[in-house]
Parts: sequence; C-alpha cells; structure tokens
Amino acid sequence: MIERIIRRARQAAGILKPVTAMTLRHSYAVHCLEAGGTIRDAPRGTIVTHQQVTLDVTIEPTPPVDVRYLWNVSPSGANVSGSGTFSAHTPGTYRVEVTARTPTGIELAKGERMVKVASPEPPPDVVADLIREAEELERQDDIEGAIEKYEEAQGLRRSADIARRIQRLRTELANRQRAQELVKQGYVLEGQNDLQGAIAKYEAAEQLYAIDGVAQRIQKLRAQLANQQRAQELVKQGYALEGQNDLQGAIAKYEAAEQLYAIDGVAQR
Repeated sequence: MIERIIRRARQAAGILKPVTAMTLRHSYAVHCLEAGGTIRDAPRGTIVTHQQVTLDVTIEPTPPVDVRYLWNVSPSGANVSGSGTFSAHTPGTYRVEVTARTPTGIELAKGERMVKVASPEPPPDVVADLIREAEELERQDDIEGAIEKYEEAQGLRRSADIARRIQRLRTELANRQRAQELVKQGYVLEGQNDLQGAIAKYEAAEQLYAIDGVAQRIQKLRAQLANQQRAQELVKQGYALEGQNDLQGAIAKYEAAEQLYAIDGVAQR
C-alpha cells in the first residue's frame, strides 16, 4: 500500500530514479543533519550543585515522535538522564552534548551547550560567624588558626575582603617565621662573640616582626659592644705605656679595661 502511494507520487513528480520508503527516511535524516539541532532551555547563567534542570532539544524540521536522544557530559562530576535532566555534584563548567537518532540508528542532529555549576550559597550567618571566629583568633595572636577560619569562609563565599585578610595574615606569618629564624642566628653569633653580627640579625628580625625581648637584647649588646671597643682601646694605651716603661700607668689602663670587658690575657698581664 505505502509502496504504491510512493510510486504514484514519484510518477506524478516526474522522478525517474527509484524511490522507496527507506529513501524518504534517509532523505529526511539528511535534511535534519543539514538543518542541525540545538539544546534549548539550558541554563544560561549558573546553577548550583545537586540542582536538577531539564535540557530540551529542538530540531528543524520537526523529527518523528520516536526520535531517541543520546546525552554525553564532560568532564566527570555531572550526568544527564535519558530524558535530559541535568545535575552535577561538583562545581565546574560542563560540556553537554546530545545526538538525535532514529530507532534504526540514523543520526538526525547534534548539539551542545556549556553549563556552569557553582556551590550553593550558604546562609549568610555561617560566613559571618566564621569571620568573627577568625577575628577573635587574630586578637589571641593565633595567626594560623585565623587563616584557617578565613579560608573556610572564603570556600563558602568568595570575597575580595576575605582574600585580602588571608593575604595579610599569610605575609605576617611569613615575617614572623623569618624573624624567629634571624633571632636564632643572632644567638649563634653571640655565642661566637660576634656582637656586631648578632646585633645586625636582631635588628633585621625587629624590622619584620616585634618579638618579645629582642629590642632589649639589641640595647644590651650595643652597650656591651661599646664597652668591648672601649676596653680594646684602653689595652692599646696600656701597651703604649708599657713601651714607655710607665708600668703604673699601663696597669691602670689594663684594670680599667677589665672593668669594662674581659679581654683574653689582660688579667694575666
């Protein structure tokens, strides 16, 4: 019956080549491919994780009712059901592709759309509470703890203000750690009687971060260094007096030097 109708229509149209029902089906598929297909009603903004949205497909010319849609989404972290319901459990940007086929496997159209997915916005009080906790940790001088709280808040809601706080505290923490290392180096130089070198280390530490007791240590070492330099000068004067055979004057210089700073060999001299 169908073949007879097609044959009469072919003859009426003056078509010389054979035409069958399969020819019409393939011709329709070619027209569909030439027209192309698109995904419509996909979210053009940003959806949140675990939110479900339906992706509809439009194809011109209108396909038969038994068209099957094959969905693909990349990268991993999201999925699309056979009915076109999209959802994602991980934030990111996903490429959604669809292919329309006939039940016999003839491809009718293809389409794609990018879908952006973000983490759901937390209640405002959660972020505010985290910021208050971080500020309290700052007051307690717990810099690392404060950074953790700010980073947790930033993970829930990105904010330029929170980012600046995190950067400020990270810089402060790095300065503190560097200052502590410089103080340790100063202790070593003190043990080696390199007072000038020790003072330089302590002063560099003070410029980065004020550590308790370091300023007083610098002041003490400066006084000690001045005494050491004055004692060395007195010893030189004692040597000169010895050369002049002024033993009494030399002894006085050496004793004055000993009161300021103990120089090796002066007490025995």
